Amino acid sequence: MNDEHMHIYKTLFDTSNYWEGLASMDHKLLYLSLACETISGYSRDAFMQDPDLLLKIILPEDRDLWLRHKEEHTTSIPQTEIMFRILRPDGEIRWIDHICKIIFNEGGQCMALVKRIVSMKRISH
Repeated sequence: MNDEHMHIYKTLFDTSNYWEGLASMDHKLLYLSLACETISGYSRDAFMQDPDLLLKIILPEDRDLWLRHKEEHTTSIPQTEIMFRILRPDGEIRWIDHICKIIFNEGGQCMALVKRIVSMKRISH
């Protein structure tokens, strides 16, 4: 992905109310929108510094679902969606609707994954 494409994604993501992300095909995080903090309670820097932070805040009962999702997401399945719960630092539990879509270049090769997370509802802890 070239710098121009990355600049466009950053601009779009940072104006979104959704927790948007861009990852390489091997799931390395390339960029996150600022809304990740509003939804999760953790800053973008925290996620960028700790690639396993999302897994750590997913409730233990839902972690296998997340791990299976990461394993199964391939080029043959261009878009997937799962729901799971996270625990915010303030103790609030939130349902998360996660959508993952593969971006293809003009030659049909997989370039990256766009990830969107929407906070569905709050649950008292």
